[in-house]
Amino acid sequence: MKKIGFTELEQIILGTAFLGSGGGGMTKTGYDFLSKLKSEKPDLSISLVTKDDNLDQNSLGMVICDIGAVSAIESRQDIAISAAFESLATYQKNYTQVETLAVLPVELGPESTMVPFVLAAANPKVVVLDGDGARRAVPQIELTTWANGDLSVSPAVITNDQNKSVTLICDSSAKLDEMLRPIISIPDFGNSASLAMFSNPISKLIQTMIPGTISLSIAMGKVIQSLQKLSIPDQGSLAEVNKLKAQLIGKGKVLNTLDNVGGGFDHGKIVIADSEKAGLFYTILNQNENLIVFSTQDTSPLAIAPDLICVITREFRVITNGEISSADELFIIRVQAPEVMKSERIIKGFQSIINKMGYAGSMDVKATDLIGLGDLLHDLLKKIKSNVY
Repeated sequence: MKKIGFTELEQIILGTAFLGSGGGGMTKTGYDFLSKLKSEKPDLSISLVTKDDNLDQNSLGMVICDIGAVSAIESRQDIAISAAFESLATYQKNYTQVETLAVLPVELGPESTMVPFVLAAANPKVVVLDGDGARRAVPQIELTTWANGDLSVSPAVITNDQNKSVTLICDSSAKLDEMLRPIISIPDFGNSASLAMFSNPISKLIQTMIPGTISLSIAMGKVIQSLQKLSIPDQGSLAEVNKLKAQLIGKGKVLNTLDNVGGGFDHGKIVIADSEKAGLFYTILNQNENLIVFSTQDTSPLAIAPDLICVITREFRVITNGEISSADELFIIRVQAPEVMKSERIIKGFQSIINKMGYAGSMDVKATDLIGLGDLLHDLLKKIKSNVY
C-alpha cells in the first residue's frame, strides 16, 4: 500500500497526460482537481492499493469516471463524481448488503485518473486500486478490459453537478455505451457527466484490471518533471518507464487543428509539418483520443490504436488534444500497447471507429524497432541540450 499526497497526484496528472494518448480529459482539469484538493484537504493522504495488498476481496469496488467530450466539464464535477459513487454504492448496499470500499479509473488520463482520487479524498474509508482498464485513454467502454465479459456491467449511474441522475440497467458494455452517449448529449448534461459502473467484488476487479498503471503513471510523471528541468531522470523512474516500448515517429510544428464536439465526443484532426523534411506532413485523427497517425510519405499508417500515439513539446510540456494549438512544436511518439489490449475484440473495435472517421486505407503498421520509452525521452533531452533538435 502506498500513501498518495499532492506530489504524487501532480505526477499522476503529468504521467497520464502523456499516456492518455491525447485523451482522458485535459491537463487543466487535472490541475483544477488538484488545486481544489489542496484548498479543501491540506493534509491529504489517499491509500493506493496493489493487487497484492491485504483487502477484503468480497467487498465491492467500482469503476468511477467522467464521461463526455474532452473539452466539456461540469463546473462542479466533484459533486457529480460523489453523487455517482453514492448512488451506486447505496443501490448495491440495499440489494447485496455489501459495502463499496474501493474505486478504480476506467482509463489513464489527467482527468480520468484523478477522478477516483477526488472521490477517495471525500470518502476516507475508500481506497484506490492500482490499475485501470486500458493503460491509455479510449473512446468507448467496450475497448477496455472491463468489458471482457467477466464483470457485471450494471447497474450504472450517470450524474451531473445539478443533482440529476439516471440509473441504467443493461447486459453488455456495448449497450451501456450506446445508452450513455445520447443521455450526456441532452442540455441537462451538456456533453459531460460522471459515471459509476462495474460494481463487482474487489477480487474480480483485480483479476480484470491492468495492474500497476497508476504507479507507472507516477514514474512517468517523475521523468517528465526531470525533463522539464533539463535534468536526467532518476534511474528507478527511468527503469519503470523503460518497460514501455516506444518509437519516435517524427517532430514538427502544428499547422492546424480541427475539432467538432458532438454525441459526447470531440472529433478532431491534427496536421503537423515535419521540421526537417519539406513537404512531409503528419495527420493524427482522434475521437477524444489519438487513434491513427499517417504521413504524406508512407502508404501505411505510422501508428494505430490500441498502440498509443502520444505528443510532447520540445520543452517537455504534456498536452492533450483539447489543449494543442498551432503554436506548438511537437514530438510524435508511438508507445506499444500491452498484450491484453491486442485482443481481436479491441482491435476490431478501434478499427471500426477509425473507419467511421473517414479513414479507408491500410490498417497495417510497418514493423519498426522499438526502444524503452525512458531511453527515448532521455535521448531527446540530450539532443535538445546539444541543439541537435
